[in-house]
Amino acid sequence: MSEPKKIEAALSGIRDQASFVQDLLIDTLHWPIDDNIEKLEDMSFAWTADELKVDGLDKYLAGSQIWQIQRLEHNQEWGIFIIEFQNDKLFTAGRGLTTPLRKILRGLVPNARRQPNLPAWKHDNLLFICTYNYQHYRFAYFKPAKHKGQAEPLSTFGWDCGDATLRTVREYNLPFLVWSDDPKQQQWRDAFNVEKVTKGFYNEVAKLFTDLVGGSRKQGSKTYDGQNLLILPDGQNDTMRKEFAVRLMGRLVFCWFMKKKTSQADKPLIPDLLLSTKSVKSKNIVGGYYHGILEPLFFEILNKKTKERDAKYQIEPWSTIPFLNGGLFTSHDDDFYEPNDVGYSKHINTLIIPDDWFIQLFSVFEMYNFTIEESTPLDIEVAVDPEILGRIFENLLAEINPETGETARKSTGSYYTPRPIVEYMVDESIKQFLLAKTKISEEIISSLLSYAQDGADLTNAQRDAILGAIDKIKIIDPACGSGAFPMGILQKILLILQKVDPDSKKWLSMILAKVENSVARKELEKELKCETLNYIHKLGIIQNSIYGVDIQPIAVDISKLRFFLSLIVDQNINDKETNRAVKPLPNLEFKFVCANSLIALPKQDEQHTMFEDKDSIDELQKLRDEYLSSYGTEKKTIEEKFRKVQTKMSMHSSNWSGKETQTSKLSQWNPFSHESCTWFDAKWMFGIKDGFDIVIANPPYYRIQGIQQTQPQFMDYYRTHYKSAKGNFDLYALFIERGYQLLNRAGHFSYIVPHKFFQASFGSALRKLLTIAKALQQIVRFGAEQVFDEATTYTCLLFLSAKQNDHFELLEIKSLERGEEVLNAARQRKEHSDYSLDSLPMPELVNDTSDWDFAISEQNSILKRLRQHPQTLADITRKIFVGLQTSFDKIFVLETISQNGNILKCYSKELEQEVEIEASSTKPFLMGKDVHRYEKAEPKNVVIFPYEIGNGKAELLSQTSLRKEFPLTWDYLKKNKLKLQARENGRFADNWHAFSRPQNLAEFAFPKIMTPDICGKPEMTLDSSGTLYHTTTIYSFVFKDEIKRNVKFLLGVMNSKTMWYFVSMTGAVLRGDYLRFKTEYLKPFPIPEATPRHEELIEILVDYILFLKAQKEPGDKNMAAELKVAASYFEQLIDAIVYELYIPEEFTDQAMLPSRLLSAIKLPLIKSLKGAKLAALIDVFKQLNDPNHPIRKMAFFIDNLATVRTIEAKSKNL
Repeated sequence: MSEPKKIEAALSGIRDQASFVQDLLIDTLHWPIDDNIEKLEDMSFAWTADELKVDGLDKYLAGSQIWQIQRLEHNQEWGIFIIEFQNDKLFTAGRGLTTPLRKILRGLVPNARRQPNLPAWKHDNLLFICTYNYQHYRFAYFKPAKHKGQAEPLSTFGWDCGDATLRTVREYNLPFLVWSDDPKQQQWRDAFNVEKVTKGFYNEVAKLFTDLVGGSRKQGSKTYDGQNLLILPDGQNDTMRKEFAVRLMGRLVFCWFMKKKTSQADKPLIPDLLLSTKSVKSKNIVGGYYHGILEPLFFEILNKKTKERDAKYQIEPWSTIPFLNGGLFTSHDDDFYEPNDVGYSKHINTLIIPDDWFIQLFSVFEMYNFTIEESTPLDIEVAVDPEILGRIFENLLAEINPETGETARKSTGSYYTPRPIVEYMVDESIKQFLLAKTKISEEIISSLLSYAQDGADLTNAQRDAILGAIDKIKIIDPACGSGAFPMGILQKILLILQKVDPDSKKWLSMILAKVENSVARKELEKELKCETLNYIHKLGIIQNSIYGVDIQPIAVDISKLRFFLSLIVDQNINDKETNRAVKPLPNLEFKFVCANSLIALPKQDEQHTMFEDKDSIDELQKLRDEYLSSYGTEKKTIEEKFRKVQTKMSMHSSNWSGKETQTSKLSQWNPFSHESCTWFDAKWMFGIKDGFDIVIANPPYYRIQGIQQTQPQFMDYYRTHYKSAKGNFDLYALFIERGYQLLNRAGHFSYIVPHKFFQASFGSALRKLLTIAKALQQIVRFGAEQVFDEATTYTCLLFLSAKQNDHFELLEIKSLERGEEVLNAARQRKEHSDYSLDSLPMPELVNDTSDWDFAISEQNSILKRLRQHPQTLADITRKIFVGLQTSFDKIFVLETISQNGNILKCYSKELEQEVEIEASSTKPFLMGKDVHRYEKAEPKNVVIFPYEIGNGKAELLSQTSLRKEFPLTWDYLKKNKLKLQARENGRFADNWHAFSRPQNLAEFAFPKIMTPDICGKPEMTLDSSGTLYHTTTIYSFVFKDEIKRNVKFLLGVMNSKTMWYFVSMTGAVLRGDYLRFKTEYLKPFPIPEATPRHEELIEILVDYILFLKAQKEPGDKNMAAELKVAASYFEQLIDAIVYELYIPEEFTDQAMLPSRLLSAIKLPLIKSLKGAKLAALIDVFKQLNDPNHPIRKMAFFIDNLATVRTIEAKSKNL
């Protein structure tokens, strides 16, 4: 690759066609062009618009020239086209090049194939280089269309004269266009990789955030420690500092995008003179850059109309900046903005942000290419687009939010829902809504939602039906974060309106009809007729349809910023008009609110009317309704009346102190502030009484332990008001229940959530609720694929409907390697190898804890056949239990070094030294890595066991007994007393030597089967003596005394491929096809009925395997390999018998019945083998494995059974 500095130098020197060819293509990108060539005509074929024969192309190509570069090498696979445009507006107006490039592509490919002198190229091997006067440049590449007949996604990057320092171009784009030895030039596609740009930009901004607030951040394999530069007047409150920093950076990114919005005279909304590295370095700024420039910009300029500004801000450069909105840049209390009498901040010496930090931040901004338009799946600019505002702050918000903070610090991009997932969820939700409301075909509605299709021909009645439905649609995200889903909704409804109402006449009339005041209506009509069609469409959608709630004030602020930005992008700027013709942005106080979505407003106390001020509640409701439909200064008047009524309500509530009423709650609610409200009510906050048409979200994933720590005040409410708040519940379960409650009678629900609740015990109440409601509409399952970067969250897309369903769709994504492509295919229900789809009947409520273990067609059929065996593992086990829970393994668990009598020499990880203790005070202790399939478990550690087992119970030894019986162990524990006492907030003050959870201690003394918690294949083995103890990453099964089943038979069944198949289909699949072997996933496993002959055969084969696995590794490699092959073959024979037990109907040929064949040859017992047992057992293996032996033929027969192939497809690691 060329060095960025060399690219920068080349770009700085390009001024015409000759320097473009010589300096960039030849010298910098090393394209194999003759050194003497300076003109394109000397190495290209020329095209004209007439030759392309595409309608409507003339207006774009007037005076332009299209060059097709001749093959530079004989095996060249890319076609290269250079287009010299004569219309500079194509480069300065949004997506100006999209339409002409698509038209050119449409004409080039078929025409090239009709002209033998021109080589033909594949669509996905075309590079376009567009320029205007060698001052503006755009490189373009059409990615392959996802499906035949669809438009190709267009990716572009570029620069303008003076942009030579752009890092995007120097580091992420042009270096990949260097000519390589690879004739396919595969790396060229990487020049159009927008994700690299996005991640690079995020990493640099996140690093500067850490510099501002302090702390550390992972950057690749290294940890970066921040400088902690921010000083606030109120000290060093960590959350306040982070919220201040996020708000500041959000405003700055917003303003930077504003700087990219220009008028026709190329005049930006915010000039460089105020917002650039150069402006920070200015030496005549009083109080530093933040106090001298940014505070006035935010709170005196963008927040005030020109006439209301101080005189010094009514002159240039300040006067060129338009007023945006009375709420967008309103100062918060924790912005600490208090100007003194001369207009300077009172906190000029106590709120400190070094100018150098702003210089570093703006240097990053200036080195990246910003574009004010968000990319779509069909038009992708390799640049920082407004979506980055959401992506950055979703992750920075996660660091503030205690629900997600710890994990967010360990990774980047973990919480921002990927765009293809957002698009899928949005499309499915809107599609179901329109299908129900318009009765128009799914094919037509899908075409309206697709960027790749122009849309179907619609009748006027169909257009009216669609517009009418969209005009009434109400959509909420109850955990909106930085606004990913609301923005996705906005973009898709905008796309529909562009196709259904392209001139916006009908939509404009609908917007105006909502304004009751005739004077205001005429004024609004006059203003909107001067605006772009997109602006008119967006304004109506935002004002009428989209709502968001989040518990974090800063998240709500960022959501508002994104929506304001989306409107500014499409406004017409006119430097000669008042406020440069920029319309004040709409207030969003009743669109995005800061509240706890899970807490409802108390209902009016109808029985004790004296507690409620009903007249004031009615009056407040009337004012709220008036505010929602008010316009201009009328809003301020209503706001003042609102507060007066609240004061009266507060006085009423004070007479009934301690009584929580609707009156008291409403009197404290401030919808005009940034404060978080402890409750949420759609009627009061949004004026919506009957629920929402769509509820869509990525709710927080937060376990009960975290809720108890950060939201203890809400725990009683959650337990009382939510059916799903059972056991060790997760917060997302409550959000599912709450979201379902928010639907109207025909509403549609779409969440991305962990699928753990499908089987987990805490999810039983939620499963019951949704099963009774027959709410399932669609489930998209990703299996072991990760939607988010964070590797412990396995998610699904959950679609519900308020109306009852008889069936639901199960869609399984097999791979996300081509994520956008496979989701696009799934959305349109087009065939694709990476997903499967099936329609399944609604689950039935067999009992209150019925699991959801859905499967596709054949897989579901196999599960049903397995479940025909009524006895389950839960029926035959007395306990399935986890290992010892000490809560301080570094103290209790010691590494064994040596033993002399009763004295054990061990290594303590906590003390980081060798210690001596009594062996009789310990138990042999297994770690997860010590348990392997059919292998004898060899513990390398011991655990101090301060308990006495008697009569099936464990009693904690007193401190006196410990000191007397085990003095060495007591001395060791005493050294760690303070740490042991401090566990779980001092809960173990008196019994500080106890385990934190002393459950199941007596169970370890029984014979048991053990398995690691997470496995890539069945790893079960046997503790026949009942002497081994283990960690929490191992589970054990102890069987009921009355169950007369051979434990080795059970071990063989539990290690079988059939068992692996069952758990992989019903349990939790992790990355790499690993499975969780927790109690709730194991209990439902069906245990087959078996004759004594079956049990005996499997017991003998298990003994063979245990014997082989117990052998020391032979020095001879061939012998070692033979032992492994023999053990594997005996496992295969166990699988064959297990198949016979579970799916006997597959064995129509009785001659191939495994139990019959194996019984006939009379397998010898291990103890009956004569002479050298190992050699004798290998002889048995060789005999059975002979290609002509009936057993080998039987194994081959079984391998070819279709059902067996399906089962074994899940056992890649076996």
